Amino acid sequence: MENWALIIFDEMYFSFDEERDDFEQRKLVCNVVAHEISHHWFGDLVTMSHWRNLFLNEGFATLMGFDALAATVNSSVDPDAEFVRNRMPAAFEVDSAITSPPISYGNDTVPEGFVKEIVYNKGACVLRMFKYVLGGFDNFAESLGIYVNKFRYGNVEYMDLLRVLSESHRSLTNGSTTVDFMNFGLSWIEQPGFPVVSVVRLNTTHVHLSQKRFLRQEDEPESPPTFVFV
Repeated sequence: MENWALIIFDEMYFSFDEERDDFEQRKLVCNVVAHEISHHWFGDLVTMSHWRNLFLNEGFATLMGFDALAATVNSSVDPDAEFVRNRMPAAFEVDSAITSPPISYGNDTVPEGFVKEIVYNKGACVLRMFKYVLGGFDNFAESLGIYVNKFRYGNVEYMDLLRVLSESHRSLTNGSTTVDFMNFGLSWIEQPGFPVVSVVRLNTTHVHLSQKRFLRQEDEPESPPTFVFV
């Protein structure tokens, strides 16, 4: 538990024996410790204003827990590969069900069974995607510095984060981007699911791209999306 200046751990997630424990246990400990420490910024210094913004706490902490692996466990560890292997499959599995909720819940009750896979894991996946849209870790970290400093000791909505990232995106692209970062971000936060993109070759110079929400059961009824995924 990420109490400010007094983090509480289960012992198995706090320490490891270098002679007895294997590499996976070391990675687990470092991941959990980094996750909880990151809450000092994402959760404590900047706090969500409503439960629908829980992914601003847990999504960031989940992502940062993996970003810290190379520095804490072994420089040969690829944090991105570890994240994709350990978090993405579970998020995709749950999010491919018609009953899956969006990352941002519209009420005070988080549906049982969806917290970890949607709020923690899909939330982290979407934030990781934002990182790469901005050009990688350095640009993302700089944008998060602006976000944290602007809203420290205060409460935030996910729109606050999107405004900061959208402005950073415009600045990084010198205003020449064709991507509407705000609507792009909202499409992933406010609606459930993820798209599958189909490519049809029309001729030697043209292809046709189309997308729709991926569902495990394709005959399941689906409500029209509020926004189009990008």
